[in-house]
Amino acid sequence: MVLQKIITCYWYFRRRMDSLLSNHPRPINTTVSCPDITTETMRTIIKSRTWIRTIEVESKDNIKILKDEFNLLHTLLYKNHNRFRNDKGYKTLRMIEKSLQKFLGAPFHSVLSDLLQFIPDSPLQTNVHLPTLTMCQHCMLQCLQSTALLSKLEILCRRSGLLNMQRLNLGHFWGVAAINLAVVGRIWVIACNLLTRHQIMFSHLLKISSNLPGLAAEYSLPKDLFEFLPEDLKERLHKDEKTNEREVRVETNVISVDDFLDIGEPVKRKSEVISSKEDSDVKMLRSSNESDNAKLEGKDELSQIHSLDEIKEFMKKETENRRVSKKTSFTRKLNQDQWKAVKKEVLGNMNPKLPNKSIKMCRKIIRQALN
Repeated sequence: MVLQKIITCYWYFRRRMDSLLSNHPRPINTTVSCPDITTETMRTIIKSRTWIRTIEVESKDNIKILKDEFNLLHTLLYKNHNRFRNDKGYKTLRMIEKSLQKFLGAPFHSVLSDLLQFIPDSPLQTNVHLPTLTMCQHCMLQCLQSTALLSKLEILCRRSGLLNMQRLNLGHFWGVAAINLAVVGRIWVIACNLLTRHQIMFSHLLKISSNLPGLAAEYSLPKDLFEFLPEDLKERLHKDEKTNEREVRVETNVISVDDFLDIGEPVKRKSEVISSKEDSDVKMLRSSNESDNAKLEGKDELSQIHSLDEIKEFMKKETENRRVSKKTSFTRKLNQDQWKAVKKEVLGNMNPKLPNKSIKMCRKIIRQALN
């Protein structure tokens, strides 16, 4: 029953997509002077532009992952063609491959970057030039077509998941079904993520288009892309919108602590005059503290070594610390080659017959290398 619903949804969106993918000529990239536009309108346009750019960067990262998944899926289908060419699950995977190839070849992101580059960066700019309304509507149409392809891909992934689960329950070539489920599951997750991002970008493009000059195109565009989203993604987007509205309301109604307490201006106390005797005592205390700190700073890990075995243990621990975290090690100033040369020189100067002299020489070698 669930599989039948998925198939009907797939054919509905396929017809919808075929009607959307009719050839519409791309308008000329040009700008129009807008002398009467206000700074508030420019701020809304620039704010929507920044939102789209941040989401576009994340979408491009997801598209890179989809390209790798497409190559893996193509290899799997090539290897399993002779054995599973008449299988329903294999045919669904072929349809996923074709839909994914169409989505990766869609020109939405190139059209979007062409549109956003014509929007100025500052709202206070004089002699403002903005792109035309037809350019923005063409970009929205490309977003709509790309979302239709993603919707088709999401439906096919669910259908393929059910078919592979049936093969797993059957127990016949269950390893192939498990690999197919892993690939299809990753593609489905990324497709759902991209569907939500496309809806957000489309809403911001709609805000930008309401403030652009020029005549509207012949084709009509919807107000949102919720018809291409599954129910769980719709509910999630509605919840995100409600939480954003609540955050905005809270930020506007925030009262600071100073406003709540109404303390007023803070009173500054006069600095007390210290007598000469107290001043001298304070100076003596400061000088003694500084001398103690200097003595403590003069001591390091090398000064606590009093035998050749302790030197060997120090070298061993230092090597391990450099492997784990070089920044926290005692010899962090030295690079790998310098540290190897120091270790070789220290081990060469260790003489068990002259332990005290050897300890002093080893300390000197390490300190000279660090300085």
